Amino acid sequence: LLGSRRRLPTALAGELALASADLVDAATILSDVIERSAVEAERARALNQLVELELVRGNPGRATELVTHAFAREDELDPASRAQLHLAQARVDYYVGAVANARAALGRALGGFKAGGLTGVAIAEIGALIEARRALCLAREGRLSESSAALDAALTAAREVDAVAVADEVRASRAQ
Repeated sequence: LLGSRRRLPTALAGELALASADLVDAATILSDVIERSAVEAERARALNQLVELELVRGNPGRATELVTHAFAREDELDPASRAQLHLAQARVDYYVGAVANARAALGRALGGFKAGGLTGVAIAEIGALIEARRALCLAREGRLSESSAALDAALTAAREVDAVAVADEVRASRAQ
């Protein structure tokens, strides 16, 4: 009887569907989490992934709409959830070519994660991820030496906490 009870989907389930290239299932799961989860951090994480999915689909208008709608409820957000939204906003800004805005959003995201009480390995991981994305912005602005230094710092931080996924994103950023 307990085994037949349907659980609410989680942002992790959506991320796994996205990672396995099941875009339809990922979008369904992530949208469901955003609408039904009682946990704000879970909704923000799902929104961040859904924005990523919309950009992969080549739909920056929908991604912008998702972020704008989420920021409309900003007074309900804790600092870490707001930081997730800033990460999503940075992704959209970078995609549409507003690189300076993307860098500013990344700065707000890092500040939000720190204000949200993220410490230790978690802040090192997110810091490395943000630094890798900031390096992409710097490179796109033609600031190559700063970009290279940011990527080196991000890779070092990712290696120190053994964050394989973050190290992979840093290497992907270097390749771009």
